[in-house]
Amino acid sequence: MPPYSVAVRAIEDGLEFSGAGWRRTARLAGGTLIIEQDAPLPAAAVEPIKIGNTTLTVEHDSPTRAVFALQ
Repeated sequence: MPPYSVAVRAIEDGLEFSGAGWRRTARLAGGTLIIEQDAPLPAAAVEPIKIGNTTLTVEHDSPTRAVFALQ
């Protein structure tokens, strides 16, 4: 597999990752991670789960946005 070049820069409330023809942002607020990118995101490989009193949920608000939350 050929090497891929990815640039990462800090933005006001998260990180922006960019490569050849794409851009993805990741923002963390409390127990919520929001990931957005220009192209559609792949389906989440993470299933909602509850361990003890903590629940992980995954929501796809749109094809280009995923929200992972710990509650």
